[in-house]
Amino acid sequence: MRPMATTIGSNIATVREALGYSQSSFARKINASQSAVSQIENGERNPSFDMLLRIKRALGVTWVGLLKGIE
Repeated sequence: MRPMATTIGSNIATVREALGYSQSSFARKINASQSAVSQIENGERNPSFDMLLRIKRALGVTWVGLLKGIE
């Protein structure tokens, strides 16, 4: 079983890429650094609830989609 942070991070990366955002452009959209986005996507950093909310809104996904992945 994968750690939750890695699962969420990989889900974020998958949807971000599908929407055509680079890490840098997505970081600007959610008012974060590219480094922070990279660390979250790689499971090296746990996002705050506020950050998850900004990510969720920017990606246009539900909480379930963010946590479990988009199928």
